[in-house]
Order: sequence, then structure tokens, then C-alpha cells
Amino acid sequence: STLRNQRESTERISFETKFFELLRLHRENVAEIKVQKITGRRFFLKAWKEYRAAFDVFTQSKPMDGIDRSKNECLIAAYYCLFYGVDKNSHEMLANHIKDGCSHNDFEVLLFMMESDDGKEVIKNRINLSYKPFEGHQSRLGHYYRHLYQTIKFIDSQKSLSQEEKYSYAKLLRAQLSNHEQALLLINSLTPIGENWIKNDYLRKYKFVKNIPRDFFHPYNENDLLKLEKGYFEWEEYSSQ
Repeated sequence: STLRNQRESTERISFETKFFELLRLHRENVAEIKVQKITGRRFFLKAWKEYRAAFDVFTQSKPMDGIDRSKNECLIAAYYCLFYGVDKNSHEMLANHIKDGCSHNDFEVLLFMMESDDGKEVIKNRINLSYKPFEGHQSRLGHYYRHLYQTIKFIDSQKSLSQEEKYSYAKLLRAQLSNHEQALLLINSLTPIGENWIKNDYLRKYKFVKNIPRDFFHPYNENDLLKLEKGYFEWEEYSSQ
């Protein structure tokens, strides 16, 4: 019994040492994000505006072939525009990624419109950005999400922890994320890029995006994409009281 207690204590110390190191690295990753004068957590507010602007382009423009685009296809295409960027260099890669996740065939025409300097300038002024939109954030977001995913995977893999203890550590990690970070993580998980968040049940099991406010998404064209489970979001707890 003494040996078992010593082993469990050693395992807990080893886990917490690595966990808090991963937490420290996460904070550093956020602090090091920079787009011109936009640094740290403020970047996610601007990135959310970029995503929303692209989503509005795809949902509000009339389909050229008369076939309505699904909301899920618009979500994937908009997130790819944010992630990969929309310009002549990334056009073919972006178009191919969109084709993999979307069956609608007129997205590429809209991409040509969005990649023009005039089109970007209009969107830049409309959403009040200090930098040109859709230049791509793959290097920033890719690194950020990989580290975040590996951290939650590390917590989930601990056999010596109870599920309640795992949730407690995941809650510490979730507390580092702003509303805009959680919202972009949720959108990321609904695309092929980040589907493992849902496949491995991390979002539901650890309620990793539960703090997104009630009116953060458009109720008329986004809320039906975000039904993880009844009672999942924090605002649902308050509204039921």
C-alpha cells in the first residue's frame, strides 16, 4: 500500500509538472501571436471578424447556379479563407481544400472576387481591420491549435486520474481561452482540419467551449450548427434557473 501510494504521488507530481509547463507554453504561444500591431489575445477578436466577414460573403451572396449553399459548407469555406488566406498564391490550394469539404461548385467564383485588392479593401473598411484581411493565419493558428490539442490529449490520457480530476485540469486550460478563442476553436472543430476535437469527444467531455455567450452566433444561420448537447453552454445553466 505504501509503495502504491508513493507511485501514485510520483505520477501525480510528474503529470502536474508537465501540465503546468504545457500551460505556460500555451500562454507564451498566445503572447507571441502578432499581426502588424495586433498582438496576443487581441488577434482572436480580429480573426473572428475575418471569419464572420467571409461567412457573410458565402451566405448572403446569391448562388450562381441556383442551388443553395448549405450552412455547413459556408462555415468550412469561410474558415479556410481565414486559415489559408485568399490570394493568387494560395488560390489553388484553398479551392482544393474547399472542394474536399464542400459539394457546391460556385465557391471558386467567390474566391476570385475576395482575392482582389479592391474586394479586400472594402471588407477591411467594413469590419474595421488595421491590416488587409484574408492574408492567411495558417502559421499562427496551426501552431496554436496543435499545442492546445496535445495538451487536452495529454490530460485525457492520464490513467491515474479520475474523470472528475481530468475535468478539473481541463477547466484550468479552458480558463485561459477568451470567448473569441473558444468560438474559433468550435468553428475549427466543425471543419475537416480540426475534426478530431469532436471525434475524440474532447469538446463535449470537457465542455471546452461552454463559455461562448448566448448571442455570440447569428441565431438565424449559425445556431443550428452548434448543438453539442442540451445544457452544454454556460448561458443555458443561467437561463434554466
